[in-house]
Amino acid sequence: MAYLTPEQAGALGDDLAAQSSFRRWMTDVASPMVLRMVARAWGKQLDSCSASFRFGPEDAAAFYEAHGWRVVEYHAAVLDAQRLHREFPFAWLFRLLRPSMWRDEIGRTRGPMSGVLLLENAKSEA
Repeated sequence: MAYLTPEQAGALGDDLAAQSSFRRWMTDVASPMVLRMVARAWGKQLDSCSASFRFGPEDAAAFYEAHGWRVVEYHAAVLDAQRLHREFPFAWLFRLLRPSMWRDEIGRTRGPMSGVLLLENAKSEA
C-alpha cells in the first residue's frame, strides 16, 4: 500500500468494499513519520526506480472508514518486532529517547499507524 497514492489506496478500498464477498482485508500501513524516515534514508534509490513510499495516512482508521472499512485489529510494527526479537538496529536507543513511541502504540485505535491492519467491510454483519 505504501507505493500507492492516497487516491489509489482509497479507490482500491472502495473497489474491495463494493464486493460483498470481501468481508475482511489485511494490509500493511505506514505512518507519515515512517514515510519521512524512509525518504531520508532511501529516497533517492526508491525514486530512481519509481518505488517511492507515497501512502501514509495521518489517521489510518478514519481513512479506511471513509472507504467502507472498519479496523478490527491493529498490530503495531514496533511492538510485534520487539515481541518477536526482530527489532530494527538501535531500537533500544529509540525506546530510551522516545518511550512514547512504544507506549502510544499499545491499544491504538486512531491516528497514525505503522504495522498491519485487519479491516472488516462495513457492509458486513458485525
